[in-house]
Amino acid sequence: MCLIIHKPAGKAVPSHIIEAAFTANNDGFGVMWYDPAVKDCGYHKALYKTLTPIKKIMEKLIPYEAGIHFRFKTHGDISVA
Repeated sequence: MCLIIHKPAGKAVPSHIIEAAFTANNDGFGVMWYDPAVKDCGYHKALYKTLTPIKKIMEKLIPYEAGIHFRFKTHGDISVA
């Protein structure tokens, strides 16, 4: 089963939570966020083999409200599509 994390604006998700989520659910990563300055949402999805790029993304998203998705494959292919 996939894991979804809601991250409030101005808050960081603790590193141990990100590490545990990635360890248990590493079949894909996605994040969506709202940027009030441009009144629009952004998103990013990828397959990462390590935590380093995910941690970098999470640092950049501290100012924004975000939804973070860690996929655990139950059916279908593992892909970013």
